[in-house]
Amino acid sequence: MNAVPSHRQSSSAPLTAPPREETTRPSHLRVAPRPAGRRRARVAVWVTALVTAVALFALVAFHVLAVQHAFELDRLDAQRKAEELRYERLRSEVATLSAPESVVDAARALGMLPASDVDYIEAEAAAPSETAPDATSSTLVEVYGEAKRSLDP
Repeated sequence: MNAVPSHRQSSSAPLTAPPREETTRPSHLRVAPRPAGRRRARVAVWVTALVTAVALFALVAFHVLAVQHAFELDRLDAQRKAEELRYERLRSEVATLSAPESVVDAARALGMLPASDVDYIEAEAAAPSETAPDATSSTLVEVYGEAKRSLDP
């Protein structure tokens, strides 16, 4: 295959740029330097956003913990109230069962009968006839003597 050159010219711009004409620039104009504070400002914005996000996360976490503890306190309060009611019912039951009428009725239910006559036993006062000698002091003297002899060389 032979390549045949085309005689058509394209209507687009040529591939090479036209030569620049030398112009003199005024001396008071120059290229502006890139602002140094832009990068610092961008970093400051990102740091502020990060700190804000962390603070919000911590706030939400503390809020969740507070709500969990509030639920626990509510549950414990309900349990305390239920136990107080149970305690009052048991106190009422004890008072009812320990009343003299209840004791007599329970004794009759067990087949007990009231006594027909009551006998009393009289006993003399139980006072010691003489005081016992104090043997502690003599015992301590003997033990001290024996211990002293065994410790001396």
